[in-house]
Amino acid sequence: MPETREKAQTGARRFIKPASLALVSAAILILLLSMTGVSPGRLGRALSGANAWIIVCVALFSAAWHVFVGADKLYRVLTNLVPGGRDLRFGAVLRMRLGSGPFRVLLPVDAGDVLSVLYLWRGCGAAPEAASGAVIFDRGLNLIGTGFWLMLGLGLWGNRPESSRAALGLLLAGLYCLFLFARPVHSLLIRWAGRISDKAWRIASGVLAPFSQAGLLHKLLFAAYGIVFQLRPLIVCYFLFGAFGVWLPVSSFLAPACLCVLAGHVPSAAGIGPREAAFLLFFAGAAPDPVLLSVGLLQSLTVHVIPMLCGAPWVLWYLSGLRCKPGA
Repeated sequence: MPETREKAQTGARRFIKPASLALVSAAILILLLSMTGVSPGRLGRALSGANAWIIVCVALFSAAWHVFVGADKLYRVLTNLVPGGRDLRFGAVLRMRLGSGPFRVLLPVDAGDVLSVLYLWRGCGAAPEAASGAVIFDRGLNLIGTGFWLMLGLGLWGNRPESSRAALGLLLAGLYCLFLFARPVHSLLIRWAGRISDKAWRIASGVLAPFSQAGLLHKLLFAAYGIVFQLRPLIVCYFLFGAFGVWLPVSSFLAPACLCVLAGHVPSAAGIGPREAAFLLFFAGAAPDPVLLSVGLLQSLTVHVIPMLCGAPWVLWYLSGLRCKPGA
């Protein structure tokens, strides 16, 4: 009986978290509609007036980029930076990305990385520390790519003096150097962990291994890959505005779009809610509120929900990998 009760409580907790995130997203959307005075009817009319062909093409482009380019990026990280990673096949990494997609719709965007670590550990036999390091490095490439476009956008946004543009460039260069090339910082963190315990040292060594051991050329190539990869949400956002007849100049589009991308990391169901609020805030005046809300909702669907749901046929295969015993 106690075991049955414990299993029931565990199952309830697993259900409560996704449900609470969905409620957060729904509450934010309702609040946005109330604050802007946009009725569901006005929102529907704005959506019906959009160019459907542009939206369909954007959705197909986004799904293909998310699945195949995203899998290729993670595959290259694993095969180049993880001990034993060369034994992995691209097909296995592709199926892992597909199978984990539906779970990322329900969980916070970053929580899906935990599932990737579990699968690489249990399903692919990678050491958990090395798997964590690879996934963190892969996620870090996304953030550094967004940071690049954000800094570039801030430099182009408005009439800024050359000194402020130079300061932003130096800040971006400093962040890149810290992330990619500061091996003394990585080594210092590993030594500090070793003072705590041998286990902490093993974890820190595995997690920081991709950062501290990768060669200069690999780091430069991966940084460039992260920058190119993060073009997807920006391209999607630009053409979704175009679907409503709003073609924004790049100088006033790039920085707000990057901020909207970052807003999607706020805990919620696939970033829905915070992302739409960011569109209303950072693109205020660029288009009517119904259009901004429509673009925000379509951005959530085409960048996150639809590409992730493409992996539904691989969910059972993915779950079987998560249930494998490590090393089996």
